[in-house]
Amino acid sequence: MHTTPDSDPLQNFTALWQAGSLTEAVVELCEFLEQSPSDSAAWKLLGQIRFAQQDFTQAAQAFETADHHATAPDLDTLLNWGAALASSGDLRKALLPFENATRIAPDSVQAHLYLGQAHYALGQWPEAINPFTTTLKLAPDQADIYLMLSSCYSNLRKHAEAEDCLHTLISFHASLSEAWLALGNAQLTQKNPIEALNSYRQAATLAPDDFRQHHATA
Repeated sequence: MHTTPDSDPLQNFTALWQAGSLTEAVVELCEFLEQSPSDSAAWKLLGQIRFAQQDFTQAAQAFETADHHATAPDLDTLLNWGAALASSGDLRKALLPFENATRIAPDSVQAHLYLGQAHYALGQWPEAINPFTTTLKLAPDQADIYLMLSSCYSNLRKHAEAEDCLHTLISFHASLSEAWLALGNAQLTQKNPIEALNSYRQAATLAPDDFRQHHATA
């Protein structure tokens, strides 16, 4: 690697990455880190390139090292670290960087969303509720999050809360068949068959093929 005295070596590594020379970028970055092992920005860049290579385990290690050497917590590093851990299948370890991200950036939609999704994927319904709720306060128009939040409540047998959540979703997305179907299920669980039937009819009207497939496999 050839650099001028005033050049930023990280720019050269980034240029290699952007040019598609990922392996070369990794090799040169690792050589650089042997000389500058405490360079947080270089470790972060290495994590990003490893992630692009789908080497999620190595990416997670690089992001963790970047966080360790950072003078102050960096939101992007924490989110990338957690995403790499989650992508490698280590969801439990991903909780720590996501939790730290929500602490340093309480207004970050991504931080709360990723934390909620990790808890949800682990089947930790009570723990998923708060980050999902905060996500929706910060960014209300997210249908998938309402559906996951209502699912958390349903799994905890809090069917009234699930129904309230779905009513709110439908106020934003009245044409979403999944919302009407989930609402019908919640209403039926609460022994409200007439309301459930109306919701199922609405779901069937909006997406008849999806509705038939759901009930064929239910």
